[in-house]
Amino acid sequence: MTATLCTSCNHPVDNEVNVCPNCGEHNPAVNTAKQLKVIAGVVVVMVLFLAVFSGWNNTALAPIPPIFAVDESVEVRAPRGPVKVQNGQLVYYVTLGMTPKHYADRVNATFKALDKPFAIDPTDIETGEVLDFLETAIGSYVGLIGSVDKETGYLTSINLFASGDDTRASGEEILLVASVALAGASPGADHQEIYKRFNDMVLKQERYRHGHVEFQAATTELMGSWFSADPIQPD
Repeated sequence: MTATLCTSCNHPVDNEVNVCPNCGEHNPAVNTAKQLKVIAGVVVVMVLFLAVFSGWNNTALAPIPPIFAVDESVEVRAPRGPVKVQNGQLVYYVTLGMTPKHYADRVNATFKALDKPFAIDPTDIETGEVLDFLETAIGSYVGLIGSVDKETGYLTSINLFASGDDTRASGEEILLVASVALAGASPGADHQEIYKRFNDMVLKQERYRHGHVEFQAATTELMGSWFSADPIQPD
């Protein structure tokens, strides 16, 4: 038998008895007030832990602020692409913030979801003196040229050149391919929304922006239809 003192009269009682034989106190071995204090303490500790953990987690996921430093090795991702500090100056590599493979994966996934037999091969890279170029055909009527920054490996623009055979089918294919290829340049962009804006882009020369990317479209007698996706220049 394990003995303790009654919480009411301090008479020795067994830990397992329900009533104190001296004063009649129910559950004499259990100090309810102390239990409540312990429970309250545990709750407070848990709340503080969750608050600290939540604060740390939010801080870790918060956007990285601009970096102004002299360290030339500092590189971070920014909405417009990588940012690098050189000689204390903040330098923007104005890119679309994605590699040819990342871009191709996005576009090809959309074509697959639409059950269309088109795909971009991200390995079709031509080496240039200043920039490299992703050059590929998408279907029978559209050619794609994406310029690639040599240092970062990110695309700096997407240009599409299209020429149909004067049939409605070729025109519809061109607009579909162009809308998907442009949408792939901006995360979250809807190819259907871009498709609906082509008329205003061509006839009214309007530019459509999504995120940090600007889209354009035009038609010329010499080149046929032309579409582009370019990063918005930093202010």
